[in-house]
Amino acid sequence: MSKIRVRLNNREKQLLLTYWFGKPAQLREQLNNQRRKTADFTATELNEALGGLSMESNHNTELTDELDILCEKLECELLDRGLLRF
Repeated sequence: MSKIRVRLNNREKQLLLTYWFGKPAQLREQLNNQRRKTADFTATELNEALGGLSMESNHNTELTDELDILCEKLECELLDRGLLRF
């Protein structure tokens, strides 16, 4: 399965590490690496991350705006490749 390389800043990586449960070990390593500016996801992994972040956004009013922006960024990665449809 092909990977989708997503450019992430350290805050975005921290949000994914904190609020995306069940992330694969290789992605956890990429997200923990503060020097790395990208992470490689499959479409399925991106969809799972979106689900976790969206759910947290609905329950955590302090982070809603920040999580919504990250969700939009990840959705755009899928939309650009024709992997997300509404």
